[in-house]
Amino acid sequence: MRSRAGGIRQLCLIVAVFVLAFAGSFALREAEYLQKTISLACVGQEITREQVESVRKRESDKENQSVFTAWTEKSAGYVCLADGERPVSTRVIEIDGSSELLIPYGKILREDDLQGCLLGRETAEKLFGSRNVAGLTVCYGDRELTVRGVIKEPGELLMVVAGADVDTFRRITLKPDASAVPGIAADRFIQNHGIFARQIRYDFLGADYLQSRLPGKWSDFAGWRKSLKEAGEDIRFLAAVEKSCLETRYLTCLLCASACIPAGALLILPIIFNNGKARWRLILLRQKKQKILHLLSKSSIIDK
Repeated sequence: MRSRAGGIRQLCLIVAVFVLAFAGSFALREAEYLQKTISLACVGQEITREQVESVRKRESDKENQSVFTAWTEKSAGYVCLADGERPVSTRVIEIDGSSELLIPYGKILREDDLQGCLLGRETAEKLFGSRNVAGLTVCYGDRELTVRGVIKEPGELLMVVAGADVDTFRRITLKPDASAVPGIAADRFIQNHGIFARQIRYDFLGADYLQSRLPGKWSDFAGWRKSLKEAGEDIRFLAAVEKSCLETRYLTCLLCASACIPAGALLILPIIFNNGKARWRLILLRQKKQKILHLLSKSSIIDK
């Protein structure tokens, strides 16, 4: 009975390990974009549309240009059906650039697509009662927009190319050159274009973050103090900055992956321990059996 209960317990542990590994790998894949792009939050003053166009022109003249999307989020905007019926309150993200840098999967909203939009899954269901709404029309303000695709997460979302009424943006999502270190590329981008912004760092355990923060020599104690101070400032800024629904979503995925993978690894330890214990018990039983057989063979020889 005890061995059966132990077997069930071990099976439950194995299932839990697989579930945590799957959840962790899925969350890590969802948050992978955080490692591939750079998020800049405007500090003090927002970046204007004229500045965005100026930066884009200067970048296009470079051999290794940085592709970026400027964007801003409204916590509450109203979208309705083409006939004005069924108004729905949802988060609205207005972009200047491609949506691919913000949502790297599914349909892409091109930077010149002023007649298109992307809807979150929940917003689509509230409007149409279905998620299969690509090609249908919605109204946002005085604009009629064709739905290009539906986003699974965030569920409550309308993403549109910024209209003429949008003058400033709060965020810049930047895709640097593949060979560039993200932290260094972000600082260079900010300095070259005179933008009042700061990078939102999510990659505290990543090799690129450590490379950008570690001093040149291990004996450079002043460099270590500076690096620790900068790391502390990065963490405080991440905690304090107002996060958009996209950033909250991907940050949640990153934290989920950081929790699930170590938890799965810890659950493997009892399985390994129990297997080792059972194997050791089997070895002792074999040794005991061999000893008994040896004693029996000796006694039979004596009797003869």
